[in-house]
Amino acid sequence: MNEQQSTLSTNNPTASLSKWKNEDLCGWGRYPRVKALSIFPNSLEQVRESLGESVTEDDHLLAYGHGRSYGDSGLPGLDTRVIHTRQLNRGLHFDEST
Repeated sequence: MNEQQSTLSTNNPTASLSKWKNEDLCGWGRYPRVKALSIFPNSLEQVRESLGESVTEDDHLLAYGHGRSYGDSGLPGLDTRVIHTRQLNRGLHFDEST
């Protein structure tokens, strides 16, 4: 996977989100460290846009929250793309029947 440059302005939630970037991730214990291709969306629209632009059905995706898991339970495997969900902290829908 190729690294893409960020062009997103955090003040505009509908701005272009072609910003998958390489980073090192780790859990709360800071070990192990793994490389991941990540995005940092601020809205559901940004998630939808980024998934449509360069993700295929063969790609693996991981929703990554605050990074506070012990061990490696919240870390991506090889060739996994990471969607950081820290800014996506509001419920959008609740279905009482389920």
